[in-house]
Amino acid sequence: MGQGTVHGQIHVPRPSHSPTIATRPIKRAGSKEAAAKANDRAEAGRRFKILITSASVASVVRSSILRCLLTCATETVLIKMAAAASETESGEAPEQVASKKRSRAKAPKVRTGCLTCKIRRVKCDEGKPACKRCIRFRTTCDGYLQPRQETRITEGKRKVQRPIEPKQLGILALCRSLSSKHFSDDGEYYYFQLFCHQTAPQLSSCTQTESQLWSQIVLQASETEPCIRHAIIAIGALDFKDWAAWSSKPELASARRQVAYHEYHRAILALKTGIAEDRIDLRTRILACVLFACFESYHGNKNEAVSQIFAGTEMVGEYLRVKAAEERGNTTLSRPGLEESIYMTFVVVEIQAMTIGGRKCKEWHAERMKNSRAAMQPIPPEFSTLQEATHSLALIILGSCHWWLTKRKTMFSLAATHVTLVEGVPPSDELPTSQLSIFMTELEQWNVAFKAVWRRAKSPQGEAIFKKAALVRLFYLSSYLWLASGASNSQVSRRFTRELEEVIHLSTTLMELPGDSVIDASFSLDTRIVLPLTIVGFFYRHRACRRRVIDIFSKLSRREGLWDTLWTGKVIAWVAQQEEVGLTNEEYVPDDAVLRVTSLDTDTVKRSTLVCGIQNVRGSKSKIGLRETVIYW
Repeated sequence: MGQGTVHGQIHVPRPSHSPTIATRPIKRAGSKEAAAKANDRAEAGRRFKILITSASVASVVRSSILRCLLTCATETVLIKMAAAASETESGEAPEQVASKKRSRAKAPKVRTGCLTCKIRRVKCDEGKPACKRCIRFRTTCDGYLQPRQETRITEGKRKVQRPIEPKQLGILALCRSLSSKHFSDDGEYYYFQLFCHQTAPQLSSCTQTESQLWSQIVLQASETEPCIRHAIIAIGALDFKDWAAWSSKPELASARRQVAYHEYHRAILALKTGIAEDRIDLRTRILACVLFACFESYHGNKNEAVSQIFAGTEMVGEYLRVKAAEERGNTTLSRPGLEESIYMTFVVVEIQAMTIGGRKCKEWHAERMKNSRAAMQPIPPEFSTLQEATHSLALIILGSCHWWLTKRKTMFSLAATHVTLVEGVPPSDELPTSQLSIFMTELEQWNVAFKAVWRRAKSPQGEAIFKKAALVRLFYLSSYLWLASGASNSQVSRRFTRELEEVIHLSTTLMELPGDSVIDASFSLDTRIVLPLTIVGFFYRHRACRRRVIDIFSKLSRREGLWDTLWTGKVIAWVAQQEEVGLTNEEYVPDDAVLRVTSLDTDTVKRSTLVCGIQNVRGSKSKIGLRETVIYW
C-alpha cells in the first residue's frame, strides 16, 4: 500500500495501483497576492483528485460487500427451501432435521463379533452358526472365539503353607503418604518423609522376604495414632548412615538430635495419654513397643530396649490368646489376625534381648518356650521358600534360648547387670542332654531341608536371593556353634573349625557385595553379621579366626540391634590378650588358659564397659582367678 493522507481524523489509504499525483511548480508572480492565489488553486485541484480516488475505492468496497450479502442471502433461501421440502415429506421441523444430520448415533462398542466382521471392521449381528452379514455377502463366516474362562483353584485342591499367624485382611497393598495437615511444621514433615524413603528400607529385615512392618504397617498406623507418628519422626531424625559419629560427636548433629529427642518425648506422652483415656488398642501398643525399642537400641540403652522388647513380647502373646479365644467362641466381631511380620520381628529382637543378658523368671521363660514350640511347623524334607526356612530357624533358636534360661544356674556371685549367652551354654553335665540333643537334631534337620534353597541361591539364577539366603545360613551356623559348645567338651568342639571359617567367609562376602550391601547403613534392628562374628570370637578360641574377627570389627563401625562392633571388638581383643599369654604355635587356646566372660556392664554416658570374667590358673585345675577391666569406646 502507498502512503495515506490525513483529512481531519480520517486516514484514507492510497491504493497501490493509484498513480502519484504530481504538482507543477509554481511560478513566481509579481506580487505576493498573485502567488497566494496560484497556490490555493493548485491545492484545490490536488484535493479534488484525492476525493475522486477515495470515492472510487469506496465504490469498489461497497460492491464487494453487496456481492457477499447477496451470496449469503441466496444460500439462506436455498437452505430454508430444502428444510421446508424435508418438513413437507417427513413432517419434522427444520431444527430437528438439522440436528439429525449433525448428530451421530452412539452405540456400545461390541467386541464379540465373528472373526470375518472383526477383520472387515463392520458390525456383526452375532448370528450362529454364521452371521447374517456374511450370508448376505456370500462370504465364509470364520466363526467366533471361545470366551476366556477364569480358572479358580480352591484352597482344598492345593497345598497352602500355613503361616504362624494369619495375615490381617484389612491392610492395603500400598500405603499412601500422609498429607502435611498431620504435621505442625515443615521439620516434622521432612523427617517423616525421610523415614519413609531412607530409614524404612534400612530397617526392613534382610531375612524376611515379605516384611511390611516398616514400609507399610507403621505408616498406616501413624495416620490415626499420634504416638506412632511422633515415634516415626523421632527415628527419621536419627542418622542411620553414620551411627558412630552420632554417638561419639554429639555436636555434629545437634539440630537433628533435638528434633529426635523432642519427638520421642511427645510419642511417650501421646501413648500415656491414649492409654489413660482408653483410646489405644493392643495392636497400637505393640507397634509403639517396637518403635521405642528401635530408638533405645540405636542409643545403646540396653536396659530400656530390653524392657520394651519384653513388654511387646507379652502383648503379642496376649493378642494371640485373645484372638484364639474369639475364634473358638465364633465371635462375629473378632479382631483381625496379627501380621506375621510383626510376630517375626519380635522373635528376632527377643533373641537379641536374651543374648545381651535380658531375662525374667524361669516360669516366664518356660511359658515362652512352650509357645514357641507350639508355633513351630514340622520341618519338611525340603524347604520350598526362603521365608519358610527363616521362620522355622527363628523358632528353633527362640525355643533353645528360653530353654537355656530355664535351666541356668548362677555359678558365681558377681554384682553383674548382664550375663550373656554369647559365652555358650553351660557344660552338658549341668543341663539335661535330652532336650539339648533335640534342639541339635532339629538344627541338623533344618540344614538338610535348607540345602536346596542354598544351592539355588548360589547358582547364577539365584543372584536375587543370595544375600538373604546367606544371612539365613549365617544365622544357622552361629546358632549351631553356640549350642554345640554346650553339647561337647573342648576337644570335640575343635572339630567345628570349618563352620567357624564359613561364618567369617560369609560375613566378608556380604560386606563386599557390590551395590546394595547389607551394611550400607551403620545401624539395623535385625541380626546380620555382628552377632555371628561375636559368637565366633568370644568362645571357640580358634586363634586365627579370632584375630580375623578383631580385625573386621576394628575397621567397621556398626550396630545391629543391641550388639555393636565398638565395644564388642575391644572386649574380644582384651580376652585374646589375657588368654594368649605365653602361647606360641597353638591353633586353639588350651583349656587351662580359657577366660569366661561373666558380665558386661555398659555405661552409655561415659562410653565405657566393665568386663568381668574368670580364668583358670595355669598349671592348676582347681584354682581360678577373677579378671576385670574397663574398656572405653
